[in-house]
Amino acid sequence: TERQELILQMFAEDKSLSRERICEKTGLSDGTIKREIAFLKKSGYLERIGSLKYFLFSNSSLIL
Repeated sequence: TERQELILQMFAEDKSLSRERICEKTGLSDGTIKREIAFLKKSGYLERIGSLKYFLFSNSSLIL
């Protein structure tokens, strides 16, 4: 979806992005961001590394 693409782009620009910051930038609720990130992780687009704030693209040549 457009929201998921936006979230992926935001992580591409800032690998230490927090859910709170995504909410501020997009105007979406924390619950919505949480669900979108969970979907992207389940689909293999994001993977948590280190602390809860760090993600990478696992199915892409772009690593954050």
